[in-house]
Amino acid sequence: MRPHNYKVSHFGEIDSTNTQVAAAARAGAPDGTVYWADFQSAGRGRLDRVWEAPPGSCLMASVLIREPLLALDRVHAITGVVALSIIEALGDFDIAGAAMKWPNDVLVGENKLAGVLAELVDAPPRAAVVVGFGINVTYGGPPEAQATSLAIMTGRTLDRAALLDAILNRVAMNRALLRDDAGWQTLRERLEGVLSTIGQEVVVELSDGSLTGHAVGLSEKGYLLLDTEQGRREVVTGDLRHLRSTGRTDSGK
Repeated sequence: MRPHNYKVSHFGEIDSTNTQVAAAARAGAPDGTVYWADFQSAGRGRLDRVWEAPPGSCLMASVLIREPLLALDRVHAITGVVALSIIEALGDFDIAGAAMKWPNDVLVGENKLAGVLAELVDAPPRAAVVVGFGINVTYGGPPEAQATSLAIMTGRTLDRAALLDAILNRVAMNRALLRDDAGWQTLRERLEGVLSTIGQEVVVELSDGSLTGHAVGLSEKGYLLLDTEQGRREVVTGDLRHLRSTGRTDSGK
């Protein structure tokens, strides 16, 4: 059952659920506003990458999260909250094997199943974040894409509305962990538990160059920790590519 505070609207076609929920947020839309669509004509991912899929083949949705008392250094973790919620909601349908690639992808092995895109609409103390996500339900992408779908994984077609309800329920529970220190530590540990990036040799493209290192965990603030030739680095944001697995290791926190 969907939590009562969600206000969900379904569209046959829309330009972008994120764009429209962000516009609604600026016009005063309440926490829990959700748009989902069968088709997006101008859907986009991180770094404005374009993703187009046949109508009805993916679950494409955006949710408005208002956390007015959330500390600034935890706002970034809302992306992880939604990615974690997707993985856990899949578990509710007995679908295992999904993991999170830092900072915003859900993978099965090295194949992309879902992506998450968060956009800050209002900064603290009025923190409002629009979080969009796209999940490949029956469409695994063009042949050149390193992607998969739930149908490829399971041989069955999930009801998108039921999957959305399961994700929204998980988001409602997981976002509450952001609000106090004990919950934050629990959330960070759970994120580490689903993060496939840990134990990988990676390259992170930054605004001023690139950084290569061994991913060892998440910092106390929830940022990625890399062991590099120059020492341990905390990576706040960047575009990441897995090079090879070297086995998971403790972050030594």
